Amino acid sequence: MLLKSFEIENFRGFRRLQLSGWPRINLISGKNNTGKTALLEAIYLQMGPLQPQLATGFAHRGEGSGTAPVLPMGLRYFDEWRDLFFNQAIFNPIKLSSVLANETQHTLNILLREAQVQLIEPPSRREEQSSGSGSSDTGPATTQEPNLELVYLYTNSSGSNIETVATPSVVGTGIPRERLAITRNNPKRSDLPKATFLGTTRQPRWQVAESFSELLDTEHRNSIEAILRRLEPRLREIEIRVTARRPELAANIGLGPLVPLRMMGEGITRLVEILVAIYRTPGGIVLIDEIENGLHYSVLGDVWKAIAIGARDAGVQLMSTTHSWECIRAAHNFFAGDSEYDLGLHRLDRTANDVVAVTYDRKTIEASLNTGIEVR
Repeated sequence: MLLKSFEIENFRGFRRLQLSGWPRINLISGKNNTGKTALLEAIYLQMGPLQPQLATGFAHRGEGSGTAPVLPMGLRYFDEWRDLFFNQAIFNPIKLSSVLANETQHTLNILLREAQVQLIEPPSRREEQSSGSGSSDTGPATTQEPNLELVYLYTNSSGSNIETVATPSVVGTGIPRERLAITRNNPKRSDLPKATFLGTTRQPRWQVAESFSELLDTEHRNSIEAILRRLEPRLREIEIRVTARRPELAANIGLGPLVPLRMMGEGITRLVEILVAIYRTPGGIVLIDEIENGLHYSVLGDVWKAIAIGARDAGVQLMSTTHSWECIRAAHNFFAGDSEYDLGLHRLDRTANDVVAVTYDRKTIEASLNTGIEVR
């Protein structure tokens, strides 16, 4: 189920943004601080409308996009959530809307509201208040501001209407910390495609190995190895080996001992990470922040060929940000010479108070590259 159109209201730096014309492979370009990563985040959050805990992972850019079930001492979910809202106007709901290729419409409203239960104040704040007032009381104290919970209201054109709530609670006795309690009033499915997000920070080797292990007994393992042989003809198989009690990927290249994948170059490692994400998200959406990270410009053509083969094989729609002119040109050159041109380019530009988007198709991408018009 490919994404056909997407609309954002009151999220991050977007007052309102609407984008249509999403082919199978999409590049998102623009100058710094135009919202490229935030656009990927918005799509990811909307594709997980029953998982409000995902919103916390994006508070730490570059640290991955996983959930944060328990926060470190002194941190508040409210502080994590505040930056999700346009101009930090926390009582203006976020609205994320999409239309899929099958014409179904999906809407996710994200809002904050006062929770019924008040939290114990994190120790760091209690100490600051105590030192400022001269009080020696070190006992628990309630928050001075209302305790807020994150609410997801999801609806679709098929009649689903689901409310999911993430409410902070306290874990620990001597050192209270916040964790989320998730409640859902209607445990229905969302009928949205699965989404996977790859941030700019490389996944740990053991995590990539664990993800690859899910594909070991499937035809997808053979597909990944066949694609990689286009870049490294010596490769026979990818195996999982355990070192220092941690698994990692290694390659059999016919030289006897297995060669750790990390020793074969950052480009191969990055491509494996991308291909594993693609094949673990069949029929879904893969979102990649700065896809060219770790890839030399000279191999970008082969990389795009590998990605196109994998995405078509797995029925995946891919969306990625890029800062690289060479990355855009390599993608265009590959798809222009392929049997199907399923590449789109979306450029974001910041105006005085908002962000606007321009979508390029094959003709406009080609014209821009030939005339030197800035599309990054």
